Amino acid sequence: MQAEWVVISAQEHHTVLYNATAADCGRGITRERGYTDIDGLLTDEPGVVLCTQYADCVPLLFADPVRRVVAASHAGWKGTAARIGEVTVERMCGDYGCDRKDILAGIAPSIGPCCFEVDEPVAQRFAALPECGSDEGCIRE
Repeated sequence: MQAEWVVISAQEHHTVLYNATAADCGRGITRERGYTDIDGLLTDEPGVVLCTQYADCVPLLFADPVRRVVAASHAGWKGTAARIGEVTVERMCGDYGCDRKDILAGIAPSIGPCCFEVDEPVAQRFAALPECGSDEGCIRE
């Protein structure tokens, strides 16, 4: 891989995604990005290398081997609560004609419950999500 093929995101903890093309290669590596507030990248062009960056946030990786589309999304707590994973799948389907059943998704290593605490406002935001209404909820102690 050559640096000129890479496109780097510009994360701001939102759900804004960018469709990268060959014309974007080198952004953030060999030339200015020219965009801000990008928490996910998508492409269907071979040779375009998507690069998102993480500290303690969660890397979400997607691939549709049928339509030959890939995506990478940065899921901090704000993006997770705003369903950036779902937003990414929707964009893959809407922008590239992917079928949900063909999309492979992966969660790469990130900070875990042993080392990460949230304050009450963050816990309340997750507790308000419909899928967190079960007895166990989404917050572990």
